[in-house]
Amino acid sequence: MKKIALAILFLLILNSCDYEPIYNSKNAKFAILEIKTEGDKKINKILVKKLEIYNYNENTSAKEKYNLNISSNVSKNISSKDKKGNPTAFTLIISFELEIEDSLGEKKYKIFEQSANYDNNSNKFNLRKYENSIKENIVENINENIIQYLQNLN
Repeated sequence: MKKIALAILFLLILNSCDYEPIYNSKNAKFAILEIKTEGDKKINKILVKKLEIYNYNENTSAKEKYNLNISSNVSKNISSKDKKGNPTAFTLIISFELEIEDSLGEKKYKIFEQSANYDNNSNKFNLRKYENSIKENIVENINENIIQYLQNLN
């Protein structure tokens, strides 16, 4: 009986908590009117999907509205080799060049770049899956940086 009462009390406490995500469109000081992309299509698709919650609509109370032109670049470099010349480690670099145009027509440019190092794997399928997860993590980090930058722009 004590366990049930404790569980009910715990649920009531959690429900009364006023949890809100840090990055949500309600708290945003900006809205995105249009996003144009060029470069790596997979990476752009991931980023645009994460930025879609900030798209402008009639109910948006954002003070600033931006058009974004995003150019992405992905490069995979060999960072070390073994004695035979086979790669043992790679460096993955992802960069996004943003051109931000505000409602007055003023343009600002900003480059967001992050890299990750990882070891080679003899199983190429697992290596490709691992690379894709690294790409998604890097894009998530860059997305957070972009949102913070747009929040603090004015």
